[in-house]
Amino acid sequence: MNKDSQLSNTKEKEELHMRKFITTVVLPIAAVTMVYKWRYRLLNLLLDNDSIRRVSVRAAMGLPGVRSRLLSRAFRS
Repeated sequence: MNKDSQLSNTKEKEELHMRKFITTVVLPIAAVTMVYKWRYRLLNLLLDNDSIRRVSVRAAMGLPGVRSRLLSRAFRS
């Protein structure tokens, strides 16, 4: 191997490493940040759909803690 091919090989390895880093670290962090930033807008968008709202309410009411809190607040005297 001559010096030019070694440099090219090293550069390719560095580019591959950087690409892996971006796809495994940077993109997930960016996605989580965007979801957190727009969480209420996304929630309103999802709950605007009747079928998704029904499923989410059923799922929430299936959790004992959520159900007891909601029912105790709804029927307080």
